[in-house]
Amino acid sequence: MRQRDYVLLILLMTIVTGCANITSYHTRADALHDLGTIVVMHTVGDVQHLETQIREGLQQRGFNAVTGNDTTTPDADTLVYYVPYWVEGAHDHTLHLHVHDAHTQQLLASATSSQSLFKSKNLKRIVQKMLDKLFFHDN
Repeated sequence: MRQRDYVLLILLMTIVTGCANITSYHTRADALHDLGTIVVMHTVGDVQHLETQIREGLQQRGFNAVTGNDTTTPDADTLVYYVPYWVEGAHDHTLHLHVHDAHTQQLLASATSSQSLFKSKNLKRIVQKMLDKLFFHDN
């Protein structure tokens, strides 16, 4: 193969497989211990109801998690907010998760996933990978 063919092959593989990047941040080493009742807040405009996916993922990890909105936060100790950003034309998505102390509003941890929808259109899998990354060090 010529050098140009290698460059085209690498470019094609990048487009087909997509790029995936998940980053996470913890405010301190034990930030995600003793979270108590976690309320996953519904994001207005999210027609895919990702709060359900996030709640189920947290429950699978042994946390007491429920869903809520701005008017219902039953006995919350921890709040999880998410911000989805989908660009269908570009086939990309970005999803942000933010974990806050419900009493002080202090940010405890956050995670961001950015990847091509060519790589994965399965939102449940995307959420699970984000939670894996976010809770890897603490559980």
